[in-house]
Amino acid sequence: MGQNLSIFEMFSKLEAQHIIERVLNYFGNKSEFGNVHWIRWKDLPKLLEMDERTLTMEMESAALRTPRFMSLHEINPMDFLLTLREELTPELINQLIKNKFFTKNTHQKSSLCVCVMPFDGLNPLGLLYFEKCPRGEPEKLVPQILETLRLMVRFIEFGLIFWDSKNLTMMDDLTELYNQRFLPLVLENEISRSKRKNQSFCCLFMDLDYFKKINDTKGHWIGSKLLTEVGQLLKSSIRSCDFGFRYGGDEFVVVLPYTDINGGQVVAERIRKTIEETCFMIDGHQVQLTISIGLAAYPLHASTKEEIIQLADHAMYFGKRKCRNIVYVANS
Repeated sequence: MGQNLSIFEMFSKLEAQHIIERVLNYFGNKSEFGNVHWIRWKDLPKLLEMDERTLTMEMESAALRTPRFMSLHEINPMDFLLTLREELTPELINQLIKNKFFTKNTHQKSSLCVCVMPFDGLNPLGLLYFEKCPRGEPEKLVPQILETLRLMVRFIEFGLIFWDSKNLTMMDDLTELYNQRFLPLVLENEISRSKRKNQSFCCLFMDLDYFKKINDTKGHWIGSKLLTEVGQLLKSSIRSCDFGFRYGGDEFVVVLPYTDINGGQVVAERIRKTIEETCFMIDGHQVQLTISIGLAAYPLHASTKEEIIQLADHAMYFGKRKCRNIVYVANS
């Protein structure tokens, strides 16, 4: 695992996916490890709690998200995370933070987990997990790995910062949901994935009922606070693999991967009921809200990203004209 100038030449882009991929390839080519994995530190607790379906969907839309988890060689990600759940006990995590690595030796295999520390040496950026270490003595490799990571860490850190900064341009400042700019990219990704997997996905278009009246009577400050609270409710009502957007004003969109029309109706009704039953307390003002939701499914109702948004939007307005506080499904 000798050092050479190629370490400085192999990162041709600031994209985090590219940088992590090159890091994994470097260690894979310079050693005899069975596999090498990257896990972003701040996402570790969430990853360890994910069920298989959610993890699979997140991995399939990884190009749209900050790289939480990547592997050099193709694996069943759930099998690997189950192994991590067994190994990363609270005691081992504390040891990892203190010593920057830990090793595990058994008769069958030896593994090594190394902290990827930022240049300032404070909170870890992530972990590199090395499987099937050679010679059964993985701790002997630690000094070389840490020295190589010291040369790479600026690129890793810049890549993650660049990705997070880019991601912020796709976020709505008020609600911390995604903004409308990101929606076409997500819909294109879901259409492509649904075609490959012969699966469905759903789009929910939502509008708060009589929200203008709240702005007019209680003021825009209260209105903005309510939108923030609604955004948090939406985030807590959907899976981590789903996408929530503030479309504009008091309109919201949710994209539900791998979800058929029946599943979409269940989620939409849950959101509608949650909004209806929540008593919002904003600066001493007690406010009740309801929401109207239109639902369209791909490929049942639409074949393009423009069509699915338009049909979900039309279904929502049809529901509003009918009675409001309703989930209305687009016509097939």
